[in-house]
Amino acid sequence: MPHPDPNTETPNTDAPPKRRSERRARSKLLQVRLTPDEHRAVTSSAQACGVSAATFVRAVALGEKLKVVADQRALLELLRLRADMGRVGGLLKLWLTNEERFDKDKEGVGVREVRDVLSRIESTESQIRAVVERL
Repeated sequence: MPHPDPNTETPNTDAPPKRRSERRARSKLLQVRLTPDEHRAVTSSAQACGVSAATFVRAVALGEKLKVVADQRALLELLRLRADMGRVGGLLKLWLTNEERFDKDKEGVGVREVRDVLSRIESTESQIRAVVERL
């Protein structure tokens, strides 16, 4: 049996498969010492973003932006509220088209009051839209 040429590389098929961490592009380890307060702050911030502490520290160190999970929940809630307000506004507009609601001989809500409420709903809806766009 001929001996392999030492100048050519042959794959070592007897070697165990590489572990997952050895296949990763991120192969360098950086250790940082923190005070207990710093550690709590980092882990708390990482949890708020929904990521591990390592991912959080890496992203912050590299200047990447992380979205806070709480902000995302707040955004979804704002969008839901905006949709609800839109539905209420639509119902009010529909109600306003029925002139019988404003018979002067009957007791009830006046057109001016309803239009004021509708105007406030539209104003609040636009404020919500502005907040959502900033997030």
